[in-house]
Amino acid sequence: IFFAGNLMSFFSANIYELILSRFIAGLGAVSSPVTALSQEIVPPERKNTAMAIVGSGIGVAFLSGTAFSPLLGYAIHIRNIFLLSSIMAILGIAMISRFKEERKESFLEKMNISRNTLFISAGSFLFSIASFLVIYSIQIYAGVTFGILDYGIILLIPVVLSGIIAIYVSEVYGRKRKINFLKSSSLSITAGIVITFAGIALKLPFPVISLFLIPFFVGFSLYEISTVPELTRAIRKQSYGSNIGFFYALQFMGNASGSLIGGLIGGSDITQNSAIILGICGFLVSLAGTLIFIYASTGGKPLQ
Repeated sequence: IFFAGNLMSFFSANIYELILSRFIAGLGAVSSPVTALSQEIVPPERKNTAMAIVGSGIGVAFLSGTAFSPLLGYAIHIRNIFLLSSIMAILGIAMISRFKEERKESFLEKMNISRNTLFISAGSFLFSIASFLVIYSIQIYAGVTFGILDYGIILLIPVVLSGIIAIYVSEVYGRKRKINFLKSSSLSITAGIVITFAGIALKLPFPVISLFLIPFFVGFSLYEISTVPELTRAIRKQSYGSNIGFFYALQFMGNASGSLIGGLIGGSDITQNSAIILGICGFLVSLAGTLIFIYASTGGKPLQ
């Protein structure tokens, strides 16, 4: 499905066909079953490490795509990015086909959504909105003030550094359960949002703002690494797929909502006033997500 959607995007003739084809490609997103598989085949004490590998891959791919898509689109033309995605989908099929399901789940098993999943997914929805307010704004701000073709290179240092920090923290402290990753990631994202939008409102140079993004990227990476293991601790193994699927569905809805809100408020230029409004919106939404995550991890135990 993902392959077909991207191929349709490559051949699309207008914006409506492109929207439809992107919707189809989204239906084929493989995040949920791959993440569920990674949680099923490793022992409990290694779940954070397994998710660190999968989550860091997702996070690096997402952040790299965000940073370098303008450069790639300029080099090979935007339409060919969809063709490249189709080729990558074929490679993905070859890799995933190595794994076989040992049992078939019934429909009722697949739809068994736990209370823990509802809370963590709700927090994820809010953090996705807040995160895409930031992603949208830094792209527009960089494009207007610095040049869209150069900002990916500037983002490389904070993205790579943040990923290394997140994996190190997850491996060293996660196995010893010394810190609560839900709380830590949410607080880091919230702090990153505040200082990033403050830098945009003050019209600081984009290289300086990219350094302000480090707390946000660290929090985002820890969030990708920690949320699924936290989610799976309180659910039955047979229900991994449905619960993780529900989690990612709300996450993707938050991505779309954050982009829409950013576009409506910021438009094609981020002014001082729009930066302040977006910053306040991002802070409030992120704060609400933080409160949900804190509640979901009360006492260090997942909800039942």
